[in-house]
Amino acid sequence: MKRPRHCRRGCLLLAAACLWPAAGRPAEPLVPYVVQPGDSLYGVAERLLDEPADWPLLARLNQVRDPRRLSPGQQLWLPASRLVGEPGTALVLQVRGSAQVASGPQAVARALAPGEALKEGASLDVAAGGGVVLRLADGSLVSVSGGSRVLLHRLRTAGADRRGLYLIRLDGGRVDSSVAPQRPGSRFQVRTPLAVAGVRGTRFGVAMDARTGRAWSEVVEGQVAVADTARGQEVAVAAGQAALVVAGGARPRVRPLLPAPEAATAASVVERWPLSMELVPVAGAVRYRAQLATDASLADVRYESFTDQARLVLPGGVADGHYLLSVRAVDAEGIQGQELRMPLRVKTTPVPPLVQSPRPGQTFGPGDIELRCTEVAGGEGYRLQLFDTAHPGTPVLERTEPARCLFNLSGLAPGHYRWRVATVAQDHGGAQDQGPFSDSAAFVVLPLPPVPQPEVRLEEGVSLYWTPRPGERYQVQLARDDGFREPLQDLTLDAPPARFHLKAGCQPHYLRMRTTDEHGLSSPFSATRRVAAQASVCTADGTVVEVEGGRPLESGVR
Repeated sequence: MKRPRHCRRGCLLLAAACLWPAAGRPAEPLVPYVVQPGDSLYGVAERLLDEPADWPLLARLNQVRDPRRLSPGQQLWLPASRLVGEPGTALVLQVRGSAQVASGPQAVARALAPGEALKEGASLDVAAGGGVVLRLADGSLVSVSGGSRVLLHRLRTAGADRRGLYLIRLDGGRVDSSVAPQRPGSRFQVRTPLAVAGVRGTRFGVAMDARTGRAWSEVVEGQVAVADTARGQEVAVAAGQAALVVAGGARPRVRPLLPAPEAATAASVVERWPLSMELVPVAGAVRYRAQLATDASLADVRYESFTDQARLVLPGGVADGHYLLSVRAVDAEGIQGQELRMPLRVKTTPVPPLVQSPRPGQTFGPGDIELRCTEVAGGEGYRLQLFDTAHPGTPVLERTEPARCLFNLSGLAPGHYRWRVATVAQDHGGAQDQGPFSDSAAFVVLPLPPVPQPEVRLEEGVSLYWTPRPGERYQVQLARDDGFREPLQDLTLDAPPARFHLKAGCQPHYLRMRTTDEHGLSSPFSATRRVAAQASVCTADGTVVEVEGGRPLESGVR
C-alpha cells in the first residue's frame, strides 16, 4: 500500500544535491534519502520516483544487491530528475482561432478559453490557422501551432527548490517552447512517436508529420538532446541546428538551419495598413513564417501567417503599440530556419485628414494658395508639413492650425511642392497626441510668363507683332480709355499679328496685351500704348482738320 503523499515528501531528506557521473552521460543531480523501518527498494521507487519500474536504477546507483533488504538509517541517493513531484497546472495565456481541450482520455472535449488552468493529462486539439500559448509553473512558455494535437503528460514540480518535471507529448503538428532556466534535476521534454527532445537550452521547436513519418527539432537558442524512440540513439543539437528523425531510418540527422531572412524594405513605424515588406529571398526556402507579437517571448502573438513569396503583407487589425516581428524561412522538409527579429511601432491614430484641394498636380502662379482638407472627429488641430521636392528631407514650412483643416500660403517661390497633414487630438491621459501624416499631395508654383513687348506697326490700320512661343496664347485689348473699363475689342490669338482698323477721329485709342501659358497662368498686361485715330490735327471743338480732297491731315503713333 502506498503511503500518504505527505509521508512521501517528509521521508525524503533534501540535503545539498550531489552528482552521479554515468558513462557517456552528463552528471545527474542526486538528492539523499534516509531509509525508514520497513523500506524496500521497490517501495522507495514506488513512493518517490515517477516510474516505480526504475528501482533497478536505484540498485545500481546505490550498489544494493538485495532490493528487499535495506537497513533503517541507511542513506540512499535518488536521481533528482526522476522524483515523482507534485502535479501542477499550465495556464492558458492565449487562444487564437478554435481549440478543444479534454481533461482525460474519457472526457468530452470542449472549447478552450484563455485564463484556464489545465491539469496534467489534458489533451489539446488546435484547429488549423489557430494557436494556443501555455505558461508552465516555472515560467516556461509552450506555443502550440494550428493543426496540432498535444497531451500534457507531466506537469510537476519536485523538492524544496521546485524543480520542474515536464513532459509534453506531440502526436502531430508543432510545438515551440521558450524554456525558463532549469534548476539542477529539472526535466523538460517534448516527445513524439518518433523522437524525444530534452532541453539543455532555452528556445526550440518540435514538429511531427504523421503523414510522412518524420519528426524534427529546431534549436533557436541553447542546446537540446534529441533521441529516436526506436533505438534510443541520442544526438546533441546546438543553436542554429535541427535534428530530423525518419520512421525506420538511421539515427537522428543533424543539419544547419536556413539563415535568418533579411528585410529588403523595412519600416520601424507602421502608420497605415496593410504593411508590405520585401524580403531578400533565402536560398532553399519554400515559404516564410511571420509572427507579430507584443513580447519578445512570442507569448502574445497578434498575427501569424505563412507565405510562399519573399514578401510579407500584414493586413492590420492590431491596436497601436510596440510589437516584435519574427520571420523565419521554411525549407522543403518543413524545418524552420533562424529568426529575423524586428521591433515595430504601430501608430495609426488619430487618423489623418483627407486632402481635398488643390487637385493633385495643380499649378499656381505667385500669390496666395489655399490648402484644404477634411476635419476628423475628435481632432483639435491639424499639422501641416510642406516640402520642396528639390529638397525632400526637410520641410520648408511646418504649421499647426486649430479647429479647421485649412491653410493659406503666400510668397512661395516657384517650384514643385508636396504637402501632408496630421491630426492633433488628446490621448486618454489628456496629453496632446499627433497621429500619422496623410499621403502627400503635390502642387506646382510656376513663375508667370514674361510680359510681352509688342511692336506696333501702322499698316492696314494698326498692327501688333510679337515673338510667339509654343503653348502660349495672347490677349490683346483695344479701348478708348487707358483704364480699359469698356474695351472696344478683346482678342485672343495664338500668333501675331493683331490688326485693328481705326475710324478717323480726334480721340486716341489705347492698346495692351498679355500672355497666357500652357498652364493657364497669365502675365501682367504690357505697358499701355496710345494710338492716335486716323487724324492727328483737330480743331478746338474736336473736328478733324482735312486737307485738299477730304483726307485727314496726318496720322501717327505715340
